[in-house]
Amino acid sequence: MVRRRRRSPATPCPDVTAAKAFSGDVLGLDVTEQNGILMLHQATRRHVHLLPTADHTLATYTIRTFRARSRRHRSR
Repeated sequence: MVRRRRRSPATPCPDVTAAKAFSGDVLGLDVTEQNGILMLHQATRRHVHLLPTADHTLATYTIRTFRARSRRHRSR
């Protein structure tokens, strides 16, 4: 069985200043900034990180990794 873990998603942001103004003023989200990285705090207590990048290109594929158990599968 795959166990879910909480992770903080991150997305690239070409203009951190504009994103901070839009997220805080227009959307009404709680926004904090630390070392140039924005954190959007949602009501569900999850955070989204906005990373400053000037020349970001979207990925063409995504790799997912899952942990495998060392126990043998029991047949019922």
